[in-house]
Amino acid sequence: MEPLLSMPSLKVLAAVSGGMDSMCLAALLHREGADFGIAHCNFSLRGEESDADELLVKTWAEERGIPFHGVRFDTASWAKEHGVSIEMAARSLRYSFFAETARKEGYEAVAVAHHADDNAETLILNLLRGSGSRGLSGMKEKGVLPVPGAEDIPLLRPLLSWTREDIKEWVLQSGIPYREDRTNSEDTFRRNRIRNRVFPVFREINPSFVKTLNEDAARIAATDAIAEDYFHEAKPRVCSPDGSILTDALKEEKHRSYILFRLLEELGFQPSVSEEISDRLESSLLRSGSTWNSPDYTLTAASGRLVVSRRMEETQIPESIIISGPGEYSFMGKTLTVGRLLREEAGQLKRKDGSVSWDEDRLPFPLTLRPWQDGDYFAPFGMRGVKKLQDWFSDRHWSIPEKKTAILVVLKGSRIAAILGETIDHSLRITSATKTIIRISF
Repeated sequence: MEPLLSMPSLKVLAAVSGGMDSMCLAALLHREGADFGIAHCNFSLRGEESDADELLVKTWAEERGIPFHGVRFDTASWAKEHGVSIEMAARSLRYSFFAETARKEGYEAVAVAHHADDNAETLILNLLRGSGSRGLSGMKEKGVLPVPGAEDIPLLRPLLSWTREDIKEWVLQSGIPYREDRTNSEDTFRRNRIRNRVFPVFREINPSFVKTLNEDAARIAATDAIAEDYFHEAKPRVCSPDGSILTDALKEEKHRSYILFRLLEELGFQPSVSEEISDRLESSLLRSGSTWNSPDYTLTAASGRLVVSRRMEETQIPESIIISGPGEYSFMGKTLTVGRLLREEAGQLKRKDGSVSWDEDRLPFPLTLRPWQDGDYFAPFGMRGVKKLQDWFSDRHWSIPEKKTAILVVLKGSRIAAILGETIDHSLRITSATKTIIRISF
């Protein structure tokens, strides 16, 4: 069988390990006169065998005048340092190298030798991980490099329609040199266990199972595209501008469980979290204050919404900041604009969203800003008496993350002068006698 490559007219960087699949890709690109170079990663995992792989690829490229870009990694040390598996370390290292080389050398795309068997293995692995329909859609012939900041570099899979047997037949007939990776026959990695233990059983049941799984992946991808359109159309209906999920609006949606799953999946939450919250919504057992964590976010149930906030370790919460005068300041992840203006410059004094203003004579510079502390209190604007800040929060159904990220201006001790973006202590109010005003805006 004679493989045909469906390749755009681009300058391509081909990832070539020295194995049968990647050497097939390199030979086909060379046969078709493609403008390409070769990238090879020596992961230093198999000693002399890794070095022999590198020598084969480098020699093959040099004999044909093809640019060769090689790199050597201490993969085991990198994996240990970053707390990831050898598989994940190798993946991260190689794709980062491909992106760096493509940028440096002017390659317009990266080509890899993924084929139909790889696609079938990925589908099974994603099925076992519980990745949802998107994980079962399989690989695409054209994607993007999975490296932050390199999403504009196409990732091409020109052999995706070919099975491992197709490739083997052509390589042997054409006399293409390659090296066997002995670890492929070992069951150390999950993908190898699928390939070596599971697929032989599948083959007994259905000799054409690879083709069948790839066809199923294509059908799932088509279905998932419809679901993706529905999700993006529904998202504005159930999310507020600040990213909170509006639970009442969510309950109005026919496919609310799927919408919630997709919203939380994007934030790194496990499917079990969306399932638990869906169950609580259906049974009206979602209680304010309940929290769930993903690696980067905290989800907190509040009145009528689920509040999404970045996770912040207690050691990351700053104690305070001193505002010495007008200017821009950064505090607790927010940029603050601090200004001083004359009373006549303030116009009607209608409060702008995200700002607070007060009489400078009543609280001049320097100002102390800090997060909320237990025992804080103030006299809310328009009131004569004082109120605990905790009670003020509760009246407004503020979630725990909102309380923790509130920025306060200190009047004295536990008495608060202002809650930035919200209100001020009544004693600081602007009157007809006010001469200058301090205003702080987000």
